[in-house]
Amino acid sequence: MWVRPEREGRTMRLPDFLIIGAMKSGTTTLFADLQTHPGVFFPLEKEPMDLTSDDVLTDRGRRRYASLFAAAGDDQICGEASTASTKRPVYEGVPRRARSVLGDDLRIIYITRNPVERSLSHHRFLYGRDELPQSLVEALASHPEIIDFSRYDYQAAAWLEEFTSDRLWVVALEDYVANRNERFAEMCQFLGLDPSAASPGGTANRSDQMAVPIPILRRFLRTNFYLRVVKRMVPPGGRAVLRRWLRRAPDKPAVIVEPEAVAMIRRGVADDAEQFIKRFGLPEQIWQLGDLNLGRILEPETSPPESIVLRHQKGGAGK
Repeated sequence: MWVRPEREGRTMRLPDFLIIGAMKSGTTTLFADLQTHPGVFFPLEKEPMDLTSDDVLTDRGRRRYASLFAAAGDDQICGEASTASTKRPVYEGVPRRARSVLGDDLRIIYITRNPVERSLSHHRFLYGRDELPQSLVEALASHPEIIDFSRYDYQAAAWLEEFTSDRLWVVALEDYVANRNERFAEMCQFLGLDPSAASPGGTANRSDQMAVPIPILRRFLRTNFYLRVVKRMVPPGGRAVLRRWLRRAPDKPAVIVEPEAVAMIRRGVADDAEQFIKRFGLPEQIWQLGDLNLGRILEPETSPPESIVLRHQKGGAGK
């Protein structure tokens, strides 16, 4: 079992572990489950972006990053859950910076899901925020990262260049949900925690349950002033109340998921998924890319023969 390093005399607290993604694959569920453990400290900002920039390698940047964890208790381990950690090629160099700043003893958690479903959820989520076009074919043409972020072996390879495989714990969302208590216990053991001290449960941050901010609010929520000042001052409960009060779910045309786009995603992820499953010893049948159950994402009654239509419901599945 991992023994946490002695912290006596340390002037800065930094993460002992990272949840590195994947986007729309259950990171918020893991985050929420681990938050129930008294031995874990997370910053108010679930996804700090510090490791995406070389600024974190400077004294000033390191201090700013450490300030997020200053309130952690001596008996707690620190973590964060930035999905940007597995968003190559948009963000390169995160594993290198993580090793430089956080050291070789860092523990890394990577949760994934059926890569085709993840890509569909990615499109649905960002379409709901007016960041991607309605058509999946058009979205793939202008945003190849929709597929890249689902190429889990490609993403993990960068981490394995910096860390040994025993520092990386990998789980599929489908397996985690089906075997919640068992997988949560394994994750706690990986982190050196007693799983009996926590109470995991619930699926967090589902895109079909998320509100979509009105345009002015959305712009405000992306400003440095909000991310660096307001968000840190307002407790999570207060932010939830604020979101419910200020956000609304505008009527939007249905998302269009053309069959050729789904086929394009399958071709883009198939070899990578096979390699990833072999590399990390996941169950061989965990993802059936050739027989995708779109019913978990799409509304069948809205699916005409010429295309698959996904109705926008306030925002596609857990982050």
